[in-house]
Amino acid sequence: IKTRTSDSVEEIVKAFLGQVASNAAKAVLYRRNFKGEEVEQKSYYSTLAWTARVLIRAKEARGVGKFDPAKISPELLRDLARLSWFAEGPRLAIEFLEKYGIVVVVEPRLPNTLLDGAAMLTEDGVPVVGMTLRHDRIDYFWFTLLHEVAHIWRHLNAKDDAFIDRIENMGSKVVTEKEANRIARDACIPRAVWKRSPAFLAPTKESIRSLADELHIHPAIVAGRLQFETGRYESFREFLGQGNVRQCFPDVTFK
Repeated sequence: IKTRTSDSVEEIVKAFLGQVASNAAKAVLYRRNFKGEEVEQKSYYSTLAWTARVLIRAKEARGVGKFDPAKISPELLRDLARLSWFAEGPRLAIEFLEKYGIVVVVEPRLPNTLLDGAAMLTEDGVPVVGMTLRHDRIDYFWFTLLHEVAHIWRHLNAKDDAFIDRIENMGSKVVTEKEANRIARDACIPRAVWKRSPAFLAPTKESIRSLADELHIHPAIVAGRLQFETGRYESFREFLGQGNVRQCFPDVTFK
């Protein structure tokens, strides 16, 4: 049974789509099959509107290469992760992925939604990563981006599907989410390297910096992984780059 509130939200979304999308595009959007993060009923239409906005903006992208899934590999994802080394890494990552036919759109989340990223296809079959930057942290940006690229590489086949993700659910038991998490983690820090590293075995500021230098990644990625695996979220927070990602996108308005 729909409530008056859900009715009004649905009408707002329909009106929005009526203004910005063709009939064919609207048909695709309303068939959207959300995967990954379970979308609650109260946030369904907000999530639908957000994905619509991301896809509409993706169609505005220019100079995007042709996507070939055969060109995506663990080595390419490691090259992507190494861009975190640079202060302008997030913008460089978008340019990097566009060369391989993947469009990245930074679009702030709508009210009633707690999503961080999504992977989906346009009606023309172009793979798109949407990111909200809900958490303005360097480690969150890179893990979310790599997680969504992993979905595009391994799991995204149908235009009706959209993988919706929240960073808090890195421990998901869903098979596709577990695989995307593993791919993202290994792209940043291969498991064999991590398990024998002093940054894991006896973490200090120096060992975190040393591993980051060895792998040519931002130390935020090392500190963020350490926090997640130990549950000590107050430790080494100075490495996380809080507030440093959104400033890479001055053309996006965050509320």
